[in-house]
Amino acid sequence: MISSYTSDIAALLTRGAQLNQAKADASIAESELLSGRRENVAVSGFATTQRVQRINLDLTRLQSDQQSLTILRSKLQTTEVAFKNLESQTSALTDEMLGDATDFGTSPVQIAKARNALDDLLGQMGKQEGISGTRHVDTDALLAGVQSAISTSADPVAAMQVYFERGGAFDTQFPANPMPERPRLSDGSVSVSPTDFDTDGIRAAIEGLVSVVVGDAVQTEQFETYALERMLEGQDGLISIRTVTGSKISQVENRETDMASRATALSLERKALDGVDPYEAASRLQAYQDTLDMTLVLTKRMSDLSLARYL
Repeated sequence: MISSYTSDIAALLTRGAQLNQAKADASIAESELLSGRRENVAVSGFATTQRVQRINLDLTRLQSDQQSLTILRSKLQTTEVAFKNLESQTSALTDEMLGDATDFGTSPVQIAKARNALDDLLGQMGKQEGISGTRHVDTDALLAGVQSAISTSADPVAAMQVYFERGGAFDTQFPANPMPERPRLSDGSVSVSPTDFDTDGIRAAIEGLVSVVVGDAVQTEQFETYALERMLEGQDGLISIRTVTGSKISQVENRETDMASRATALSLERKALDGVDPYEAASRLQAYQDTLDMTLVLTKRMSDLSLARYL
């Protein structure tokens, strides 16, 4: 009988020890759980705030980039229109030259048209828009230099070729400025590369127009033919620049579309995140979790008491 009682006491003590260990393990697990939940809630609220701040920064940068692209597109469109007009002017003048090749050099009207087109082309080349290379050329100084060159030469055509060849008097008298820096967006990417106006086609257009203006002083069939050839080649040069400019306008418009889509997506995300204050939401969530945890703790304790009474 005593032996049986002793066995019951031993079993009770063992079970009591096991219960205490279980309580200790449960308490440790509970503390870890609650600590982890609080940390996760705080981290979640902080991460949300950081994301909203990042979105605001990205939207500010996008707005700045969009404004830069709008200005750039406007400049490119203005340039495209200018070269389209130049193309029309030179085309009309060339048609007149082809229609009346015997008298174009002495026609004051045609000379005036060539001078106007030359002024427009040189003015376009000298614009400081940051979208192309520039060369500042004074029309009167250019015409004076050409007239001086052909007046002292027995071969006016050869004199024109030497004057306008690469590294010749034209480049010496009116040096081209360095190409501008490529315009960049806030992320460092290049929006579009500047256009090089110093192409063979543009030089041909200048030379052709100059030849028409000064041709009245030469009045030879060879010079008139040369002027016409340079005008026709110059037309191709103007078309080429206009085509390149149009392509760059399309590039800018595509970037604008991408940025608009990106801005819309960011705005929608920010609106969703701004719907609830992250810290208020975190506090409310923590309160709900604490209530739930307390309910679980009380339930466990009631179970422990029932077990103790049974033991």
